[in-house]
Amino acid sequence: PQSVPQQPELPEQEAEAVEPVEQDEKVESEEFAEQDELAPFVDGSLGTKPWVRFMAITRDKKLMIGVVIILLAIISWSIFSGNKRRKERIVSEKAAATAQIVDQKLADAKEIAPLELSQALASLESATEEVRDLQEFAASQKVEDPKEVADLQAKIDAAARSFKKQDEITATEYYDLDLIDKDASATRMSIEGDVVALLDGNRGQVYTVAGEKKASVQYKDAAIKGATAVFISSEKLYVLQPDKGIYVFEQETKPTLPIKTDEWGAIKDIAVFNGNVYMFDSTKPDVYKYLVAEEGFSAKQSYFKEGEVPKAFSDGTSMMIDGSLYVATPTRILRYLSGGVSPITLSPPEEMKMDDIYTTSDLDDIYILDRSHDKIFVFSKDGTYKKQITSSVISESDDFGVLSDKTILLLTANKVYKL
Repeated sequence: PQSVPQQPELPEQEAEAVEPVEQDEKVESEEFAEQDELAPFVDGSLGTKPWVRFMAITRDKKLMIGVVIILLAIISWSIFSGNKRRKERIVSEKAAATAQIVDQKLADAKEIAPLELSQALASLESATEEVRDLQEFAASQKVEDPKEVADLQAKIDAAARSFKKQDEITATEYYDLDLIDKDASATRMSIEGDVVALLDGNRGQVYTVAGEKKASVQYKDAAIKGATAVFISSEKLYVLQPDKGIYVFEQETKPTLPIKTDEWGAIKDIAVFNGNVYMFDSTKPDVYKYLVAEEGFSAKQSYFKEGEVPKAFSDGTSMMIDGSLYVATPTRILRYLSGGVSPITLSPPEEMKMDDIYTTSDLDDIYILDRSHDKIFVFSKDGTYKKQITSSVISESDDFGVLSDKTILLLTANKVYKL
Protein backbone atom coordinates (compact mmCIF):
# COMPACT_ATOMS: atom_id res chain seq x y z
CA PRO A 1 0.00 0.00 0.00
CA GLN A 2 1.11 3.43 -0.81
CA SER A 3 1.96 5.64 2.07
CA VAL A 4 0.28 9.09 2.35
CA PRO A 5 2.84 11.75 2.63
CA GLN A 6 2.63 13.68 5.87
CA GLN A 7 3.00 17.42 5.92
CA PRO A 8 5.91 18.62 7.84
CA GLU A 9 5.15 20.00 11.28
CA LEU A 10 5.84 23.67 11.82
CA PRO A 11 8.23 24.52 14.44
CA GLU A 12 6.54 25.08 17.76
CA GLN A 13 7.77 28.64 18.02
CA GLU A 14 6.27 29.66 14.65
CA ALA A 15 2.89 28.09 15.47
CA GLU A 16 2.65 30.12 18.63
CA ALA A 17 3.40 33.32 16.71
CA VAL A 18 0.40 33.02 14.40
CA GLU A 19 -2.30 33.17 17.05
CA PRO A 20 -1.28 36.51 18.68
CA VAL A 21 -1.22 38.24 15.30
CA GLU A 22 -4.83 37.35 14.61
CA GLN A 23 -5.89 38.41 18.14
CA ASP A 24 -4.09 41.77 17.94
CA GLU A 25 -5.76 42.60 14.67
CA LYS A 26 -9.14 41.81 16.17
CA VAL A 27 -8.52 44.02 19.26
CA GLU A 28 -7.20 46.87 17.15
CA SER A 29 -10.24 46.63 14.88
CA GLU A 30 -12.53 46.88 17.92
CA GLU A 31 -10.62 49.86 19.34
CA PHE A 32 -10.81 51.64 15.99
CA ALA A 33 -14.54 51.03 15.87
CA GLU A 34 -14.90 52.56 19.34
CA GLN A 35 -12.86 55.63 18.42
CA ASP A 36 -14.48 56.00 15.01
CA GLU A 37 -17.41 57.98 16.44
CA LEU A 38 -15.04 60.41 18.15
CA ALA A 39 -12.75 61.00 15.18
CA PRO A 40 -14.26 59.92 11.88
CA PHE A 41 -11.79 62.09 10.03
CA VAL A 42 -8.69 60.31 11.34
CA ASP A 43 -6.81 58.34 8.71
CA GLY A 44 -6.86 54.70 9.71
CA SER A 45 -3.45 54.23 8.23
CA LEU A 46 -2.02 56.35 11.02
CA GLY A 47 -3.28 53.90 13.56
CA THR A 48 -5.70 54.53 16.42
CA LYS A 49 -3.49 54.19 19.43
CA PRO A 50 -1.75 57.59 18.93
CA TRP A 51 -5.19 59.26 18.73
CA VAL A 52 -6.32 57.56 21.90
CA ARG A 53 -3.18 58.70 23.60
CA PHE A 54 -3.78 62.27 22.31
CA MET A 55 -7.33 62.27 23.69
CA ALA A 56 -6.10 61.01 27.04
CA ILE A 57 -3.43 63.71 27.21
CA THR A 58 -6.01 66.39 26.28
CA ARG A 59 -8.39 65.20 28.94
CA ASP A 60 -5.58 65.27 31.48
CA LYS A 61 -4.69 68.85 30.53
CA LYS A 62 -8.31 70.01 30.90
CA LEU A 63 -8.51 68.33 34.25
CA MET A 64 -5.27 69.93 35.31
CA ILE A 65 -6.46 73.40 34.21
CA GLY A 66 -9.70 72.93 36.12
CA VAL A 67 -7.80 71.92 39.24
CA VAL A 68 -5.54 74.97 38.91
CA ILE A 69 -8.53 77.30 38.53
CA ILE A 70 -10.19 75.83 41.60
CA LEU A 71 -6.98 76.15 43.62
CA LEU A 72 -6.55 79.77 42.51
CA ALA A 73 -10.16 80.52 43.50
CA ILE A 74 -9.62 78.94 46.92
CA ILE A 75 -6.41 80.88 47.46
CA SER A 76 -8.02 84.16 46.32
CA TRP A 77 -11.01 83.64 48.59
CA SER A 78 -8.72 82.82 51.51
CA ILE A 79 -6.74 86.01 50.93
CA PHE A 80 -9.95 88.08 50.61
CA SER A 81 -11.54 86.53 53.69
CA GLY A 82 -8.39 86.97 55.72
CA ASN A 83 -8.13 90.62 54.69
CA LYS A 84 -11.80 91.22 55.52
CA ARG A 85 -11.42 89.62 58.95
CA ARG A 86 -8.33 91.70 59.59
CA LYS A 87 -10.20 94.94 58.75
CA GLU A 88 -13.19 93.92 60.85
CA ARG A 89 -10.85 93.24 63.76
CA ILE A 90 -9.26 96.70 63.37
CA VAL A 91 -12.71 98.35 63.29
CA SER A 92 -13.79 96.33 66.33
CA GLU A 93 -10.75 97.53 68.27
CA LYS A 94 -11.51 101.12 67.24
CA ALA A 95 -15.14 100.64 68.33
CA ALA A 96 -14.08 99.39 71.76
CA ALA A 97 -11.96 102.49 72.28
CA THR A 98 -14.80 104.74 71.05
CA ALA A 99 -17.24 103.03 73.42
CA GLN A 100 -15.07 103.94 76.40
CA ILE A 101 -14.98 107.60 75.32
CA VAL A 102 -18.75 107.69 74.72
CA ASP A 103 -19.51 106.09 78.08
CA GLN A 104 -17.40 108.71 79.84
CA LYS A 105 -19.12 111.57 78.02
CA LEU A 106 -22.54 110.11 78.88
CA ALA A 107 -21.56 109.84 82.53
CA ASP A 108 -20.40 113.48 82.54
CA ALA A 109 -23.61 114.61 80.82
CA LYS A 110 -25.82 112.74 83.29
CA GLU A 111 -24.07 114.42 86.20
CA ILE A 112 -24.56 117.98 84.95
CA ALA A 113 -27.96 117.58 83.22
CA PRO A 114 -30.11 118.59 86.25
CA LEU A 115 -28.25 121.91 86.57
CA GLU A 116 -26.93 122.70 83.09
CA LEU A 117 -29.03 120.96 80.46
CA SER A 118 -27.37 122.82 77.57
CA GLN A 119 -23.91 121.62 78.68
CA ALA A 120 -25.19 118.08 79.06
CA LEU A 121 -26.59 118.15 75.52
CA ALA A 122 -23.30 119.57 74.26
CA SER A 123 -21.54 116.58 75.82
CA LEU A 124 -23.96 114.27 74.01
CA GLU A 125 -23.23 116.04 70.73
CA SER A 126 -19.51 115.49 71.35
CA ALA A 127 -20.23 111.80 71.90
CA THR A 128 -22.16 111.71 68.64
CA GLU A 129 -19.12 113.16 66.86
CA GLU A 130 -17.04 110.27 68.19
CA VAL A 131 -19.55 107.82 66.73
CA ARG A 132 -19.48 109.62 63.38
CA ASP A 133 -15.69 109.33 63.34
CA LEU A 134 -16.02 105.61 64.00
CA GLN A 135 -18.49 105.26 61.14
CA GLU A 136 -16.17 107.12 58.75
CA PHE A 137 -13.22 104.95 59.85
CA ALA A 138 -15.27 101.80 59.22
CA ALA A 139 -16.17 103.07 55.75
CA SER A 140 -12.48 103.69 54.99
CA GLN A 141 -11.83 100.05 55.89
CA LYS A 142 -14.76 99.00 53.68
CA VAL A 143 -16.63 97.61 56.67
CA GLU A 144 -20.31 98.43 56.12
CA ASP A 145 -22.67 99.36 58.96
CA PRO A 146 -20.80 97.93 61.94
CA LYS A 147 -23.20 96.98 64.71
CA GLU A 148 -21.20 98.98 67.26
CA VAL A 149 -22.10 102.28 65.51
CA ALA A 150 -25.85 101.66 65.78
CA ASP A 151 -25.55 100.46 69.38
CA LEU A 152 -23.54 103.51 70.51
CA GLN A 153 -25.86 105.97 68.75
CA ALA A 154 -28.92 104.30 70.28
CA LYS A 155 -27.35 104.73 73.71
CA ILE A 156 -26.72 108.45 73.05
CA ASP A 157 -30.27 108.98 71.73
CA ALA A 158 -31.76 107.32 74.80
CA ALA A 159 -29.73 109.63 77.05
CA ALA A 160 -30.88 112.66 75.05
CA ARG A 161 -34.55 111.70 75.43
CA SER A 162 -34.03 111.25 79.15
CA PHE A 163 -32.27 114.61 79.60
CA LYS A 164 -34.85 116.43 77.46
CA LYS A 165 -37.68 114.68 79.32
CA GLN A 166 -39.09 113.69 75.97
CA ASP A 167 -42.25 111.59 75.94
CA GLU A 168 -43.40 109.95 72.74
CA ILE A 169 -47.16 109.47 72.90
CA THR A 170 -49.50 107.78 70.48
CA ALA A 171 -52.57 109.97 70.00
CA THR A 172 -55.98 108.42 70.60
CA GLU A 173 -59.34 109.65 69.39
CA TYR A 174 -61.17 111.98 71.77
CA TYR A 175 -64.15 112.86 69.57
CA ASP A 176 -65.29 112.34 65.98
CA LEU A 177 -67.45 115.11 64.51
CA ASP A 178 -69.10 112.54 62.25
CA LEU A 179 -71.18 111.68 65.32
CA ILE A 180 -72.79 115.12 64.99
CA ASP A 181 -72.87 115.44 61.21
CA LYS A 182 -71.01 113.54 58.51
CA ASP A 183 -70.15 116.86 56.84
CA ALA A 184 -69.01 118.58 60.02
CA SER A 185 -65.47 119.85 60.39
CA ALA A 186 -63.74 122.51 62.45
CA THR A 187 -60.76 124.86 62.18
CA ARG A 188 -60.61 126.43 65.67
CA MET A 189 -61.09 125.13 69.19
CA SER A 190 -61.55 126.60 72.67
CA ILE A 191 -61.72 124.86 76.04
CA GLU A 192 -63.27 125.74 79.39
CA GLY A 193 -63.09 123.07 82.08
CA ASP A 194 -64.23 119.89 80.35
CA VAL A 195 -66.25 121.70 77.66
CA VAL A 196 -64.72 121.86 74.19
CA ALA A 197 -66.05 124.35 71.62
CA LEU A 198 -65.34 123.64 67.93
CA LEU A 199 -65.85 126.27 65.21
CA ASP A 200 -67.11 125.27 61.76
CA GLY A 201 -66.95 128.66 60.05
CA ASN A 202 -67.70 127.29 56.59
CA ARG A 203 -71.13 126.13 57.70
CA GLY A 204 -71.78 128.85 60.28
CA GLN A 205 -71.86 126.45 63.23
CA VAL A 206 -70.25 125.89 66.62
CA TYR A 207 -70.29 122.47 68.29
CA THR A 208 -69.71 121.92 71.98
CA VAL A 209 -68.71 118.57 73.49
CA ALA A 210 -68.82 118.17 77.26
CA GLY A 211 -67.98 115.65 79.97
CA GLU A 212 -67.03 112.01 79.87
CA LYS A 213 -70.14 111.18 77.88
CA LYS A 214 -69.21 113.80 75.25
CA ALA A 215 -72.67 115.36 75.25
CA SER A 216 -72.87 117.60 72.18
CA VAL A 217 -74.77 120.80 71.37
CA GLN A 218 -74.97 122.61 68.01
CA TYR A 219 -75.08 126.40 67.68
CA LYS A 220 -76.07 127.42 64.18
CA ASP A 221 -76.59 130.81 62.58
CA ALA A 222 -75.96 132.07 59.06
CA ALA A 223 -74.54 135.27 60.57
CA ILE A 224 -71.40 133.47 61.67
CA LYS A 225 -70.54 131.95 58.30
CA GLY A 226 -66.94 132.86 57.62
CA ALA A 227 -66.11 133.07 61.34
CA THR A 228 -62.39 132.69 62.09
CA ALA A 229 -62.11 132.37 65.88
CA VAL A 230 -64.06 131.08 68.88
CA PHE A 231 -63.63 131.42 72.65
CA ILE A 232 -65.69 129.88 75.44
CA SER A 233 -65.93 131.61 78.83
CA SER A 234 -68.50 131.34 81.60
CA GLU A 235 -70.58 129.04 79.35
CA LYS A 236 -70.81 131.77 76.69
CA LEU A 237 -69.48 131.37 73.16
CA TYR A 238 -67.67 134.34 71.61
CA VAL A 239 -67.37 134.00 67.82
CA LEU A 240 -65.34 136.36 65.63
CA GLN A 241 -66.79 137.20 62.21
CA PRO A 242 -64.15 139.64 60.88
CA ASP A 243 -66.54 141.56 58.61
CA LYS A 244 -69.17 142.07 61.30
CA GLY A 245 -67.78 141.76 64.79
CA ILE A 246 -67.99 139.37 67.73
CA TYR A 247 -71.17 137.38 68.19
CA VAL A 248 -72.11 135.92 71.57
CA PHE A 249 -74.14 132.71 72.01
CA GLU A 250 -75.70 132.17 75.43
CA GLN A 251 -77.79 129.19 76.52
CA GLU A 252 -78.54 128.05 72.99
CA THR A 253 -80.31 131.32 72.15
CA LYS A 254 -79.92 133.37 68.97
CA PRO A 255 -76.56 135.13 68.92
CA THR A 256 -76.18 138.81 69.75
CA LEU A 257 -73.60 141.20 68.27
CA PRO A 258 -72.36 143.32 71.19
CA ILE A 259 -68.99 144.18 69.59
CA LYS A 260 -69.06 145.47 66.04
CA THR A 261 -66.12 145.77 63.70
CA ASP A 262 -64.24 149.00 64.32
CA GLU A 263 -61.38 149.71 61.91
CA TRP A 264 -59.69 146.45 62.73
CA GLY A 265 -56.75 145.06 60.82
CA ALA A 266 -56.01 141.33 60.68
CA ILE A 267 -57.44 139.84 63.88
CA LYS A 268 -55.43 136.69 64.55
CA ASP A 269 -56.98 135.65 67.85
CA ILE A 270 -59.48 136.55 70.57
CA ALA A 271 -59.58 135.81 74.31
CA VAL A 272 -61.88 136.55 77.23
CA PHE A 273 -60.68 137.15 80.79
CA ASN A 274 -62.85 138.31 83.71
CA GLY A 275 -65.60 139.04 81.19
CA ASN A 276 -63.42 141.44 79.18
CA VAL A 277 -62.77 140.71 75.50
CA TYR A 278 -59.28 140.98 74.00
CA MET A 279 -58.48 140.98 70.28
CA PHE A 280 -55.01 140.50 68.82
CA ASP A 281 -54.49 142.67 65.69
CA SER A 282 -51.19 141.74 64.03
CA THR A 283 -51.22 144.47 61.38
CA LYS A 284 -51.88 147.66 63.40
CA PRO A 285 -50.20 146.24 65.63
CA ASP A 286 -52.20 146.23 68.86
CA VAL A 287 -54.31 144.29 71.30
CA TYR A 288 -57.76 145.77 71.68
CA LYS A 289 -59.61 145.54 74.95
CA TYR A 290 -63.39 145.75 75.38
CA LEU A 291 -64.40 146.03 79.02
CA VAL A 292 -67.59 144.33 80.12
CA ALA A 293 -70.34 146.83 81.01
CA GLU A 294 -73.96 146.74 82.15
CA GLU A 295 -75.21 146.83 78.60
CA GLY A 296 -72.64 145.02 76.58
CA PHE A 297 -69.09 146.28 76.33
CA SER A 298 -67.13 149.49 76.34
CA ALA A 299 -65.66 151.14 73.29
CA LYS A 300 -62.41 149.80 71.86
CA GLN A 301 -59.23 150.73 73.70
CA SER A 302 -55.63 149.56 73.55
CA TYR A 303 -54.46 147.08 76.13
CA PHE A 304 -51.03 148.70 76.23
CA LYS A 305 -49.94 151.77 78.09
CA GLU A 306 -49.33 154.83 75.99
CA GLY A 307 -46.01 154.54 74.16
CA GLU A 308 -45.59 150.83 74.92
CA VAL A 309 -47.41 149.32 71.97
CA PRO A 310 -45.02 146.63 70.62
CA LYS A 311 -43.94 146.59 67.01
CA ALA A 312 -43.07 142.88 66.90
CA PHE A 313 -46.61 141.66 66.26
CA SER A 314 -46.56 141.36 62.47
CA ASP A 315 -45.54 137.70 62.63
CA GLY A 316 -47.58 136.87 65.72
CA THR A 317 -49.51 133.61 65.58
CA SER A 318 -51.74 133.46 68.65
CA MET A 319 -52.63 135.00 72.02
CA MET A 320 -53.60 133.74 75.46
CA ILE A 321 -54.44 135.45 78.78
CA ASP A 322 -54.12 134.14 82.33
CA GLY A 323 -53.83 137.52 84.03
CA SER A 324 -50.73 138.18 81.96
CA LEU A 325 -51.10 138.49 78.20
CA TYR A 326 -48.99 136.22 75.97
CA VAL A 327 -48.40 136.61 72.24
CA ALA A 328 -46.57 133.89 70.34
CA THR A 329 -44.33 134.64 67.37
CA PRO A 330 -42.36 131.95 65.49
CA THR A 331 -39.18 132.72 67.43
CA ARG A 332 -40.24 134.03 70.85
CA ILE A 333 -42.98 134.58 73.39
CA LEU A 334 -43.95 138.14 74.31
CA ARG A 335 -45.52 138.61 77.74
CA TYR A 336 -47.23 141.69 79.15
CA LEU A 337 -48.85 142.53 82.46
CA SER A 338 -51.23 145.45 83.06
CA GLY A 339 -50.28 146.92 79.70
CA GLY A 340 -46.51 146.82 80.28
CA VAL A 341 -43.75 144.43 79.29
CA SER A 342 -43.23 141.44 81.58
CA PRO A 343 -40.20 139.66 80.08
CA ILE A 344 -40.05 135.88 79.93
CA THR A 345 -37.19 133.79 78.57
CA LEU A 346 -37.78 130.26 77.37
CA SER A 347 -34.76 127.98 77.02
CA PRO A 348 -35.76 124.83 75.15
CA PRO A 349 -33.16 122.07 74.83
CA GLU A 350 -33.33 122.25 71.05
CA GLU A 351 -34.73 124.28 68.18
CA MET A 352 -38.36 125.25 68.75
CA LYS A 353 -40.77 127.00 66.38
CA MET A 354 -43.71 128.59 68.18
CA ASP A 355 -46.77 128.00 66.02
CA ASP A 356 -49.27 128.34 68.87
CA ILE A 357 -49.44 128.92 72.62
CA TYR A 358 -51.85 127.73 75.29
CA THR A 359 -52.29 128.51 78.96
CA THR A 360 -55.04 129.59 81.35
CA SER A 361 -55.27 130.83 84.91
CA ASP A 362 -56.16 127.25 85.93
CA LEU A 363 -52.99 125.77 84.44
CA ASP A 364 -49.52 125.94 85.97
CA ASP A 365 -47.69 125.64 82.67
CA ILE A 366 -47.30 127.20 79.24
CA TYR A 367 -47.69 124.88 76.24
CA ILE A 368 -45.98 125.66 72.92
CA LEU A 369 -47.08 123.88 69.73
CA ASP A 370 -44.33 123.19 67.16
CA ARG A 371 -45.83 121.54 64.08
CA SER A 372 -42.59 121.40 62.10
CA HIS A 373 -40.96 119.15 64.70
CA ASP A 374 -44.11 117.23 65.77
CA LYS A 375 -43.66 118.46 69.33
CA ILE A 376 -45.34 120.28 72.18
CA PHE A 377 -42.94 121.95 74.61
CA VAL A 378 -44.00 122.53 78.20
CA PHE A 379 -42.58 125.35 80.39
CA SER A 380 -43.42 126.65 83.83
CA LYS A 381 -44.71 130.21 83.91
CA ASP A 382 -41.31 131.49 85.01
CA GLY A 383 -39.85 130.09 81.76
CA THR A 384 -38.27 126.90 83.17
CA TYR A 385 -38.23 124.05 80.69
CA LYS A 386 -40.19 121.02 81.95
CA LYS A 387 -40.64 118.50 79.15
CA GLN A 388 -41.59 117.87 75.54
CA ILE A 389 -44.18 115.61 73.97
CA THR A 390 -43.86 114.11 70.50
CA SER A 391 -46.62 112.61 68.38
CA SER A 392 -47.10 112.25 64.63
CA VAL A 393 -50.55 113.90 64.76
CA ILE A 394 -49.13 117.24 65.96
CA SER A 395 -47.95 118.29 62.50
CA GLU A 396 -51.47 117.72 61.12
CA SER A 397 -53.30 119.74 63.79
CA ASP A 398 -55.27 122.91 63.08
CA ASP A 399 -55.55 123.96 66.73
CA PHE A 400 -54.83 122.66 70.20
CA GLY A 401 -55.76 123.16 73.85
CA VAL A 402 -55.40 121.61 77.30
CA LEU A 403 -58.11 120.27 79.60
CA SER A 404 -58.06 121.00 83.33
CA ASP A 405 -56.59 117.54 83.99
CA LYS A 406 -53.67 118.44 81.63
CA THR A 407 -54.88 116.22 78.82
CA ILE A 408 -53.77 117.81 75.56
CA LEU A 409 -56.34 117.97 72.75
CA LEU A 410 -55.45 118.34 69.07
CA LEU A 411 -58.00 119.35 66.42
CA THR A 412 -57.57 117.90 62.92
CA ALA A 413 -60.50 118.83 60.67
CA ASN A 414 -63.30 116.46 61.73
CA LYS A 415 -61.58 114.74 64.63
CA VAL A 416 -60.19 115.67 68.03
CA TYR A 417 -57.29 113.60 69.38
CA LYS A 418 -55.90 113.47 72.88
CA LEU A 419 -52.38 113.04 74.24
